Amino acid sequence: MHLLFGVIVEPAFIDFDSVNTFCFCVCEAFTDKIDSSKGLFYWLVADLGIKVLLFQISLLMSPITFPICFLHYSLLLILNPIGTLRNVRHGVMEKLLWISKGSLERISTNLYGELKSKKKLATRMAWGIFWSFYVLIVLLGLLVMAFIAGSVIMQKVVEEPVMVKKNFKF
Repeated sequence: MHLLFGVIVEPAFIDFDSVNTFCFCVCEAFTDKIDSSKGLFYWLVADLGIKVLLFQISLLMSPITFPICFLHYSLLLILNPIGTLRNVRHGVMEKLLWISKGSLERISTNLYGELKSKKKLATRMAWGIFWSFYVLIVLLGLLVMAFIAGSVIMQKVVEEPVMVKKNFKF
């Protein structure tokens, strides 16, 4: 148990990104009150110190939390493989959508400016490309599974090669 900003939290569940965002919001709120460049410099040094401290804490906590998380997800994979794979697929799709959305926004703002119709067209094209790759991956997975299942079934059903010898008379 740790005390972080007056809240008791478990070490494995500290989200340092949100803590960093909280510190950034506090910095944004108090920058209006800092008039001199000397005060701003001190404020930036303090902010850098907080970020370094949070980074060190995350480095210290990761060797502790990684085995626990690895064991947790391994047991989930053993106990509920379909649900775990569904969660992994959902997480991968969220990351891919986040990446494609970010890159699409950069491309659309750089090339087309703020034109909504072209941005909508680019968004639809990106979605189409994403889903076509998704269908490709699913179909390739089905193809590989079919080959594996076919070879396993053939090895179990056919024990030795069947050869038929007959004399043909024409």
